[in-house]
Amino acid sequence: MTDIKNRVRSLLFCPLAQACGLLLFLTGCQSPVIDGEFGTTLGNAPPAAEAHEKNVASLSRVIQHSPDDPSAYNMRGTAYGEAKSYNKALADFSRAIELDPSYFQAYTNRALVYVRLRQFEKARADFDQALVLNSEYPIAYYGRALLHRSEKKQALALADLNKAVEFAPDHAGAFFNRGEIYLARGENNLALADFNSAIDLEPNSAAPYFGRGLARMELSNYKEAYDDFYVAARHKKGFYQAWTYRGLVAEKQNAPVEAARAYERALSIKPRYQPALDGLSRVKNAQS
Repeated sequence: MTDIKNRVRSLLFCPLAQACGLLLFLTGCQSPVIDGEFGTTLGNAPPAAEAHEKNVASLSRVIQHSPDDPSAYNMRGTAYGEAKSYNKALADFSRAIELDPSYFQAYTNRALVYVRLRQFEKARADFDQALVLNSEYPIAYYGRALLHRSEKKQALALADLNKAVEFAPDHAGAFFNRGEIYLARGENNLALADFNSAIDLEPNSAAPYFGRGLARMELSNYKEAYDDFYVAARHKKGFYQAWTYRGLVAEKQNAPVEAARAYERALSIKPRYQPALDGLSRVKNAQS
């Protein structure tokens, strides 16, 4: 059982993917928010490509009238970044920094582009500079923490996430990532508390329910874990790993019928997923 659990977990957690998927470009000093796994969808929004094109055109007109305004370049760089026009975004953020070398948001935004381009040393340098300019800027701590996680420098990542939470107590992503670190270190009660905080802040996101399920599983709270994996699976379509873990905790509770159903659900999504195949085989052998 331990081997299959470790195998499933190894396929799930990729801090580098989180670094590329959970950060949002910033246009000013607002509180940090998260997109991707922790995002919300606005109703009746125009198609993304059309919206970005209009934003870029509008901001380009602003720049024509105010060619020395760093905030205009930062905002257009944000629009380019959201449209995945990364080279253009880099040029605008660099121009904003050239016009205002103290513009820590532009350094952070440029770092986010470098992350998405996998130019991690340049990203780290920009996050570092942003924090030199503003030592209380949570998004820079958060971005740098995810870089540390991708390099398995968990102590450094934890220190940065502590800062991110200190300066942005409404940052669900920081709580979630810190919870993952605590979980990996076996500090399951701390992990549970952080996943609870992430859920309070983003109750419609699958990831913190999944993390809380793992923490509860480690604490032998199998019934609660069983429920968490179900909620995670309901919040994220195709979340076959959550169904697989639901099967695992059902086995822990000596509920072979429920375990088989969960494994079968996982396999209906990914038919060759070996941990689910192994679990289903184990349950059927136990029943025969």
